[in-house]
Amino acid sequence: MTLSELLQTTYSLPVASLEKVLALATHVELPRGTLLFRDDQLAHHIYVLERGLARAYARRDDREVTFWFSGEGAVLVSIRGYMERAVSYETIELLEDSGLFQFNAQALQQLYQTDVHLANWGG
Repeated sequence: MTLSELLQTTYSLPVASLEKVLALATHVELPRGTLLFRDDQLAHHIYVLERGLARAYARRDDREVTFWFSGEGAVLVSIRGYMERAVSYETIELLEDSGLFQFNAQALQQLYQTDVHLANWGG
C-alpha cells in the first residue's frame, strides 16, 4: 500500500492537501527492537507503519504491560506527546525490522493551522 493510500484510509483528503502532507514524509527502515517512543522522553515524530509490527506498553512496577499491537497502516504516535507536548506514558517498540514513514510532529501542527482539511484529518 502506498503512503497516499495509507494516509487516506480513514479520511479522504483533497489532492492539494495530501501533497502537503506527503512532502513532509521521510521513509525510514528501522530494526527490530527500536524504541520509537519512550516513557521518559518527549516525542517529536509521528510514524505510519508501512511494513512490520509494533507494540505499545507501559512499565508498572517491575513489569511491562502491553496494551496494543499494530501492523501495516497503523499510525504510531505518543498521544500525550502529540496532543499535550508532554512526556509520554507509553513506550512503543518495533517487534520486527520495519519500514515506516516519519513525520515531524511540529511541522504537521503548523500545516493544520493553514489547511482546514488537514486540521480535520490530523486534529
